[in-house]
Amino acid sequence: MSLGLPDFNPHVVTRARRRFSSQMFLAIAEHRVESAIQVYEQTLALPQTATEAMLNIEGYELNGPWHPGNDNLIICYKGTAPHLLKALTPKEITRGSALFIVLKEQTQANPFLTSFELRSHDKKVFMIMPYYPSTLEGIRKLSLSDGIRLFDQIRNAIDFLHSLNYNHMDIKPANICLRENGDFVLIDLGSVAMKLAISESTVVYVPRDFQPRDKHTPNSKYKAVDVNDWLMLGMTIAEKVYGLEVGGSAPPPTVEGLTAILRADGAFGELAALFH
Repeated sequence: MSLGLPDFNPHVVTRARRRFSSQMFLAIAEHRVESAIQVYEQTLALPQTATEAMLNIEGYELNGPWHPGNDNLIICYKGTAPHLLKALTPKEITRGSALFIVLKEQTQANPFLTSFELRSHDKKVFMIMPYYPSTLEGIRKLSLSDGIRLFDQIRNAIDFLHSLNYNHMDIKPANICLRENGDFVLIDLGSVAMKLAISESTVVYVPRDFQPRDKHTPNSKYKAVDVNDWLMLGMTIAEKVYGLEVGGSAPPPTVEGLTAILRADGAFGELAALFH
């Protein structure tokens, strides 16, 4: 790779290319050093043979990636019950450890935020979630009524996180799963951060004038504030309901531009009002 990366273990780099092929290809094609480092860290966090043996002892059998070319989520079974396993990077563990404890102490889970179990072995931590059939990413277009339901359900999950003094920080179609009954559920708690802390967000789902970048600020780093979550949910709805192109040749819209999209027919004025 010609990204000016530190000296990484070549065996891990090879595994990263094999396991996270699409993410690594995009990082190389767009010369995104941060993205390449994140993929490397995800690869280091993947279960090794000894970890798989430990999970087997606890009754979990790993069965390969949820989607080909990306091992970020791995299918595993406990008996005949399918689950999804995510290997957490050290950054994700550090940012989310307090929240994980709080969530596990909740007597009643939020219906639109994933439940999970944590397992650890040899300094690695794994989050095991229920199995979800697919993500919102696989749906090309949502009807207006489904978009309104998406807003209502994910807003419920976001409000819950905010009440605990946390922000999700990476709301996007790939992190919103679908239950078999069609309900939406927010997953991937790896970027969660306490309010005013620093975390990573997927930049194409953040308006380009939000927390303006300078030469000293990495593109993906943002201060955790509530409006970050609302803007990213707004970008997701603009993409899936109104056909906004996200991640293409055009940069993301400004906050004002996103507001105009969501207020055009009056359906998402309540969401747009949360941007300010």
